[in-house]
Amino acid sequence: MRLRFNAGWGRHNALLRALGAPRGLVFSVLLWETTLEVGLGILLGVLLGWGLAAAGSGALGERLGFYLPPPQLSLDLLARAFALLPLGILAALPPAFQAMRESPLEYL
Repeated sequence: MRLRFNAGWGRHNALLRALGAPRGLVFSVLLWETTLEVGLGILLGVLLGWGLAAAGSGALGERLGFYLPPPQLSLDLLARAFALLPLGILAALPPAFQAMRESPLEYL
Protein backbone atom coordinates (compact mmCIF):
# COMPACT_ATOMS: atom_id res chain seq x y z
CA MET A 1 0.00 0.00 0.00
CA ARG A 2 1.44 3.34 -0.94
CA LEU A 3 2.12 6.11 1.51
CA ARG A 4 -0.96 8.28 1.62
CA PHE A 5 0.20 11.41 3.36
CA ASN A 6 2.53 12.83 0.78
CA ALA A 7 2.22 16.41 -0.41
CA GLY A 8 -0.22 15.51 -3.22
CA TRP A 9 -2.75 13.77 -1.00
CA GLY A 10 -2.48 16.46 1.67
CA ARG A 11 -3.24 19.16 -0.89
CA HIS A 12 -6.10 17.14 -2.31
CA ASN A 13 -7.55 16.64 1.17
CA ALA A 14 -7.09 20.34 1.98
CA LEU A 15 -8.81 21.37 -1.25
CA LEU A 16 -11.78 19.12 -0.51
CA ARG A 17 -12.09 20.53 2.99
CA ALA A 18 -11.63 24.15 1.83
CA LEU A 19 -14.42 23.69 -0.71
CA GLY A 20 -16.74 22.66 2.08
CA ALA A 21 -16.49 18.88 2.06
CA PRO A 22 -17.41 17.46 5.45
CA ARG A 23 -14.93 15.32 7.36
CA GLY A 24 -16.98 12.21 6.66
CA LEU A 25 -16.62 12.70 2.91
CA VAL A 26 -12.83 12.91 3.17
CA PHE A 27 -12.89 9.73 5.28
CA SER A 28 -15.09 7.84 2.82
CA VAL A 29 -13.10 8.98 -0.24
CA LEU A 30 -9.92 7.62 1.30
CA LEU A 31 -11.57 4.31 2.18
CA TRP A 32 -13.12 3.91 -1.29
CA GLU A 33 -9.78 4.65 -2.93
CA THR A 34 -8.12 2.03 -0.75
CA THR A 35 -10.85 -0.51 -1.48
CA LEU A 36 -10.40 -0.03 -5.23
CA GLU A 37 -6.61 -0.24 -5.01
CA VAL A 38 -6.63 -3.38 -2.88
CA GLY A 39 -9.34 -5.03 -5.00
CA LEU A 40 -7.53 -4.30 -8.26
CA GLY A 41 -4.25 -5.44 -6.74
CA ILE A 42 -5.77 -8.74 -5.66
CA LEU A 43 -7.43 -9.29 -9.04
CA LEU A 44 -4.29 -8.46 -11.02
CA GLY A 45 -2.15 -10.56 -8.69
CA VAL A 46 -4.38 -13.62 -9.09
CA LEU A 47 -4.66 -13.24 -12.88
CA LEU A 48 -0.96 -12.58 -13.44
CA GLY A 49 0.00 -15.37 -11.05
CA TRP A 50 -2.32 -17.79 -12.80
CA GLY A 51 -1.05 -16.74 -16.25
CA LEU A 52 2.60 -17.06 -15.30
CA ALA A 53 1.98 -20.41 -13.60
CA ALA A 54 0.18 -21.70 -16.70
CA ALA A 55 2.99 -20.55 -19.00
CA GLY A 56 5.67 -21.82 -16.63
CA SER A 57 4.10 -25.24 -16.17
CA GLY A 58 4.10 -25.81 -19.92
CA ALA A 59 7.66 -24.58 -20.41
CA LEU A 60 9.02 -26.43 -17.38
CA GLY A 61 7.15 -29.59 -18.31
CA GLU A 62 8.68 -29.57 -21.79
CA ARG A 63 12.15 -28.95 -20.43
CA LEU A 64 11.95 -31.69 -17.78
CA GLY A 65 10.26 -34.14 -20.09
CA PHE A 66 6.98 -34.75 -18.29
CA TYR A 67 3.53 -33.22 -18.23
CA LEU A 68 2.64 -30.60 -15.63
CA PRO A 69 -1.07 -29.78 -15.58
CA PRO A 70 -1.93 -26.10 -15.84
CA PRO A 71 -3.15 -24.50 -12.59
CA GLN A 72 -6.85 -24.38 -11.89
CA LEU A 73 -8.46 -21.00 -11.27
CA SER A 74 -11.38 -21.79 -8.97
CA LEU A 75 -13.94 -19.72 -7.11
CA ASP A 76 -12.48 -21.01 -3.85
CA LEU A 77 -9.10 -19.49 -4.72
CA LEU A 78 -10.71 -16.17 -5.65
CA ALA A 79 -12.76 -16.15 -2.44
CA ARG A 80 -9.63 -16.74 -0.35
CA ALA A 81 -7.75 -14.03 -2.23
CA PHE A 82 -10.56 -11.48 -1.83
CA ALA A 83 -10.71 -12.30 1.88
CA LEU A 84 -7.68 -9.97 2.05
CA LEU A 85 -9.87 -7.00 1.14
CA PRO A 86 -11.06 -6.33 4.71
CA LEU A 87 -7.42 -6.35 5.86
CA GLY A 88 -6.60 -3.64 3.34
CA ILE A 89 -9.53 -1.55 4.54
CA LEU A 90 -8.45 -2.02 8.16
CA ALA A 91 -4.97 -0.83 7.23
CA ALA A 92 -6.50 2.34 5.73
CA LEU A 93 -8.47 3.27 8.84
CA PRO A 94 -5.67 5.07 10.75
CA PRO A 95 -4.71 7.32 7.78
CA ALA A 96 -8.40 7.98 7.09
CA PHE A 97 -8.99 9.08 10.67
CA GLN A 98 -5.87 11.25 10.49
CA ALA A 99 -7.09 12.86 7.26
CA MET A 100 -10.42 13.53 8.89
CA ARG A 101 -8.80 15.35 11.82
CA GLU A 102 -6.23 17.41 9.87
CA SER A 103 -6.69 21.11 9.34
CA PRO A 104 -6.83 22.15 5.68
CA LEU A 105 -4.76 25.24 6.49
CA GLU A 106 -1.58 23.14 6.86
CA TYR A 107 -1.49 22.32 3.14
CA LEU A 108 -2.99 25.41 1.48
